[in-house]
Amino acid sequence: MRLLGSTRSPFVRKVRVVAAECGIDLPLVQHSVHLASVTPDIMALNPLGKIPVLLQDGHRPLFDSLVICAELCHRAGRNDLWPEAPGPMIEMLRHHAIGAGLMDLSILRLVEAAKPPERQWPEIISASDDKFFAIFDALENDEEFQATGTSVGTLSIAVALGYLDFRMAFLNWRDERPQLAGWFAKVSARPSMRDFPFQDTDTARAGQVR
Repeated sequence: MRLLGSTRSPFVRKVRVVAAECGIDLPLVQHSVHLASVTPDIMALNPLGKIPVLLQDGHRPLFDSLVICAELCHRAGRNDLWPEAPGPMIEMLRHHAIGAGLMDLSILRLVEAAKPPERQWPEIISASDDKFFAIFDALENDEEFQATGTSVGTLSIAVALGYLDFRMAFLNWRDERPQLAGWFAKVSARPSMRDFPFQDTDTARAGQVR
């Protein structure tokens, strides 16, 4: 098994963190994609042209990141990371939706801000920031979330917050959010999070954020 992706991508990091939690060795083959171009070798495996892509001998390539995480958790029998019971599974997926949505919003804002000033849509940047802070405040005030055990959903949120530190530290999301900051510090101390940090392995162009 091997994973195609970039050490810049939050979606790739999420998969690598989940693999580590599952005790699965998952080598990374470095690949980048760009919003404004086609990457033929990735397109041949994933017609969406996105990373990550999981390659397994004798099996079709798997994508997207949530599908890959499901495969890894089921392979490892980790019902704590991916619950089987409907109620806990829906709650895990709800948390995952917050984390994945935060990742998508981050990339949208990065791409917009990377455009030449005359081509930027300032309303997108402003609205993105408003949505960021709404998410931060909701997580800060959600005691049930903060008490939830580790799952694919909570790891997704942690990776998304780490991506903001990596790309948009100026948001200072910890300001006036001590509960969320404390939760993030605790999750970030897990070996799976420490062992797979974000890294810039090559020079990113506008739009090349994954």
